[in-house]
Amino acid sequence: DRDPDWRPGERWPSQFKNAVRVSVEEAAVLQGFRPDYPWQGSRTRCFLQIGNAVCPPVARLVVEAAAARNRGERR
Repeated sequence: DRDPDWRPGERWPSQFKNAVRVSVEEAAVLQGFRPDYPWQGSRTRCFLQIGNAVCPPVARLVVEAAAARNRGERR
């Protein structure tokens, strides 16, 4: 859990001392996007897009389930 007493501008709390930073591409792959997906904007905007997106594997399952339901099948 986060340190509730930490404030922006202070030193990083100890739980972040050994944190690993990932690139936009690594974050995208962890979310299920292909490595060469064409993200747009600044690095921060790219991370926001990745974090706010429905990851492709989940989106595929939702679409398949909706299509099966439209055809009258059960999944």
